[in-house]
Amino acid sequence: MSSMRSTPYIHIYSRSDDVTGSCSLVTAYLSNKKTIRFLVDCGAFQGQKDNQNLLNESVPFNTEKIDFVLVTHTHLDHVGLLPLLVKQGYNKNIFMSFPTYNLIDIPLRDAYKINSKCTDTAIYDQEDLYKTFSLMVGVPFNKMLKPMKGISVIFKKNGHLVGASSIEVIIHDPSGEDIKLLFTGDYKEKNVFFDIEKVQLEDDSSYPYSAIICESTYGDVDSTDSMFYPCILENINKALWNGKNVISPTFGIGKTQEVLYLLKCGQKRNLFPKNTNFYLVGGIAQEATKRFQYTDLGIKSEMKNFIPQNFYMLKGHQTSQDIIKLFDDSKPNVIIGPSGMADAGGIRKFVQKAISRDDILIQLTGYCDPSSIATKLLNTPIGSNMLIAGKPITKRCQVEISKEISLHAKRDELKKMLEGKNTNSILITHGEAKVREKFREYLLLNNICSQIEILNSDFVFEIDSSGIRDVFPSSF
Repeated sequence: MSSMRSTPYIHIYSRSDDVTGSCSLVTAYLSNKKTIRFLVDCGAFQGQKDNQNLLNESVPFNTEKIDFVLVTHTHLDHVGLLPLLVKQGYNKNIFMSFPTYNLIDIPLRDAYKINSKCTDTAIYDQEDLYKTFSLMVGVPFNKMLKPMKGISVIFKKNGHLVGASSIEVIIHDPSGEDIKLLFTGDYKEKNVFFDIEKVQLEDDSSYPYSAIICESTYGDVDSTDSMFYPCILENINKALWNGKNVISPTFGIGKTQEVLYLLKCGQKRNLFPKNTNFYLVGGIAQEATKRFQYTDLGIKSEMKNFIPQNFYMLKGHQTSQDIIKLFDDSKPNVIIGPSGMADAGGIRKFVQKAISRDDILIQLTGYCDPSSIATKLLNTPIGSNMLIAGKPITKRCQVEISKEISLHAKRDELKKMLEGKNTNSILITHGEAKVREKFREYLLLNNICSQIEILNSDFVFEIDSSGIRDVFPSSF
């Protein structure tokens, strides 16, 4: 650590070491001795990792010293611990885009519903949830927000999800030496449901970013990789015409709706038997689907009708008998629902009942955490046993994966985005550890920036207007 520091500068720390638990703490030290602290996201840790529950039990910050919170989008790995933050004493504004404001209650209510059933380990209560809602503020894209004196914020639309934002933060110092940051959030350059304005607030090339905090979910593969080959419709077509039913685990907000639109397109092309029924399970996916249709989320008018014919929402609790009855139906069925990694949500029971059947295709649609049930399904050979809830089940089902409906940019797309920015440094976050390292090497090899480092929970980075100037072990 440097013994002498000139101001202004910031310290930035991230709780996340992989692709969940997104939460960055920024502390700005100004020349007038004033200190400003804010969070970008406050996400839950998801998957089956050993330390997951421990990480979700507390947010390791002095909440009374946090001045405001910025939210990039609605997924639980970015917002799931906001009520816990409030329970720990946070009582100031939580800023987000208007579409995110109109969606965020869906995952948080569902998470509370699950949390409240675990009375011995519940991490927050209903009062905390509703207080969290009361602190939320929706703001328009591309308009300057001043959450407090000395800070300017701009939410910039990106294609990851309806409402998703890349967030620009400018820390204005009385000396005139400002620090300019860009948090990409989970990033994608386009989305089927809305247009990203070609005329955004342009980056001032004479005023570079001090640092860009960039996601790296697919930082080790290009968009031309075979894993992104569009084969979902082909796989479902073959399965249905061969007498199989199809189960497709998806993420409830964003990906579910894109899958439904893809199925509608396949239906129009007569790829499926005409009597195929399409079922949607899971409260998150069902409520989000209705809001995509009927709530003002900035969706293109022609994309409001994205639902295939013969579409039904399966309400309520599905028993084992209900599921088996649906599997044994003489009509072909496609069953869609969260979660995308088959670990939770409305689809989990369907997946568990399908594993031992050879008349089911499980079509995975995106990223699978190494510890997830989805990864177990992919790695277990047919005829071998896999452990589900401690019980061995013989895998007989067909399992396919396609990431064609990825919600994240690949490394070449991220490179293209970063090439269009003038920045003094880049901090890589939101990716598996090995992927972050590979993405860093890739960006350095392509001369994107001379200062590129990995942002994780082990270190705090010190940044001034010229970029990274120090790094030291974190105390969290």
